[in-house]
Amino acid sequence: MSVASRSKEPAAHPPVLRDVSVLGQQCSALYDTGSSICLVSEEYFLRTGAKMSDKTSSISILGVTGSPIDIIGETTLEISILGQTVNHKFYISSKNLSFNCDVIL
Repeated sequence: MSVASRSKEPAAHPPVLRDVSVLGQQCSALYDTGSSICLVSEEYFLRTGAKMSDKTSSISILGVTGSPIDIIGETTLEISILGQTVNHKFYISSKNLSFNCDVIL
């Protein structure tokens, strides 16, 4: 009789990326169910033409690897997902976001 060994590593799952609309512009969003905040890349934020509501954000954020994420400000953006539209607060990251997405929800 043989016993199959089980890895103690969790199964790797691909990130959940979806197309959403921010201020009427399509973008790629990463659904991060473990995140307590929403992020938008500075590059995408500048393309939207939106205004930064707070340039003095004092929040400190660590990514999943433990490395710091530089936040340059905050904004509220209109986002549409699956036919529902809401205004939501985003922190603006000075760097591009993981998984080639524009926003992390």
